[in-house]
Parts: sequence; structure tokens; C-alpha cells
Amino acid sequence: MALQFTRLGPHMGIAAEGVDLTEPPDPTTVAELRNALLEGLVLCVRGQPLAPDAYVEAMAPFGTPRPQLGLHRRHPERPEIMILSSEDRDELGDGGRIVIGAAWHTDDSFMAVPCSLTILHGVEVPETGGDTQFVNMYAAYEALPEAMKRRLTGVRVIHRYDSSRKGNRITTRTPEEMARTPDVDHPIVRTHPETGRKALYLNPNRMEQVVGMDRAESDRL
Repeated sequence: MALQFTRLGPHMGIAAEGVDLTEPPDPTTVAELRNALLEGLVLCVRGQPLAPDAYVEAMAPFGTPRPQLGLHRRHPERPEIMILSSEDRDELGDGGRIVIGAAWHTDDSFMAVPCSLTILHGVEVPETGGDTQFVNMYAAYEALPEAMKRRLTGVRVIHRYDSSRKGNRITTRTPEEMARTPDVDHPIVRTHPETGRKALYLNPNRMEQVVGMDRAESDRL
């Protein structure tokens, strides 16, 4: 079966069929998949029973895999893989339940150089609930009034791992891990290096305060 693409919705999402990622894809296939990803923002490739090594190898053409912080969540064989489970607990904290990604967020915004892509592989997925949702931040930016777009030009926001604005509890990390992720600031409007399109760059779980504004003004914005 030749590689085929199907749109999943009017705003974003493309499904790819006719590709077997258990073998590293050839350059032509990688280029087609990446173009579909840039166009659709979310690329869904179903039915790929990938072991950890094959998973990392299949995804490597899309970017350089980065070892995960949070040693207790790393896959024991591949440190580039973070294991997410409904059984997750705050092992270094009070042992309470942790639901990773329960609130809207963008991954790694507390890093000086955030990841360019997030890749998810569902191993055990419930029949109902627990679904991962996505939002088109190009469209969110384009829908803003022109006056707001002008106001946001050049605005930067402090991002912090343990932000006072976070909407859900986060995993306790070691002092060494925390020292590796000091506060950083990012523009609130980012331009994608490949498409050249502008998008809002928001992460309610990590955004602490707008640079140069007092807290009340920052919160209003």
C-alpha cells in the first residue's frame, strides 16, 4: 500500500497510512511525513507496535531525541523515552497521584531550548477518556484583533518549572535537576523556522510573569 494521507479535522490533524515504522523510513518517506506534519500540525500513524529501540530509531529522522529529565520516569533502556501512566505518583514528594498533562500546555517551555516536536506512542489506551487533545496556535494567533497582535510584538514571558500559576500538581525533582532548569524567558509569539508562520506560545502550567510588567498587569494580559 502506497503512503496515503487523510485529514482528520478542519483545523489540524493528518493520518498517515501505508507506512511501517518498524523499519527506519527512507528519506523520501521521511520528507513526505514531515511535510504532512508541518501542514497538519498533528500527524497520526496508527498500528505501529514499536519496541523502545525501534521507536527511537524511527523517530530520529524528525529531530535529535533528547534524554528526559526526571530520572524516575525515564525508560530503563532508552533515556529519550518518558513513561506516562495512570499509576504515576510523586515518588520524590508526598507520593500523591500525578496526572501528567491534565491541563493545557506545551512541552518543555521551561527549558532554554524547548523541544521542537513531541512524539507519543500509546501502548495501553482506555476505550473512553484520557484522550490527548491539541490546539492550533497558528489559528489562535491569527484570530486575535490586530491591536492585540501589535501589543504582543516583542513581549516575552518568564517560564518556570514550578510556576505559581500552574493548574495541576507537578512531579517533585531533585535539587540537581532543578538546578539544570533555571527560569527562562520566551516570546509570547513565535515564528516557526520552517513554515515562517506566527503562533502564540503559551503554557499556563509554566508561565510565571510577563517580563517588564507588574504581576497584576501581567495576569490581565
